[in-house]
Amino acid sequence: MFRETTYHIYIYAVVAYLIMNLLPRNQQHKVMVVFLLSYMSGQHIYSMLNDFGGFHMDITTYTMILVCKLWILSFAYKDGGEDPKTLTPD
Repeated sequence: MFRETTYHIYIYAVVAYLIMNLLPRNQQHKVMVVFLLSYMSGQHIYSMLNDFGGFHMDITTYTMILVCKLWILSFAYKDGGEDPKTLTPD
């Protein structure tokens, strides 16, 4: 169904992995948000330019879900590195 556009999923995963491993734990979530939203925006702009007003299932349907999951993962990774004394009791 998506054939050659599935490489976007691998790009998201590889770049997210590199960001989380190469940047400091307390800073990586900011870079991750910028990367995820800019890449997804680029995908949507490309879809609009090629088929404005049309309805078809493309890879952006699945990458929007992946963006949410990677975004949550980056913040959970950041929170996991916090000092337990600075966290709230909840």
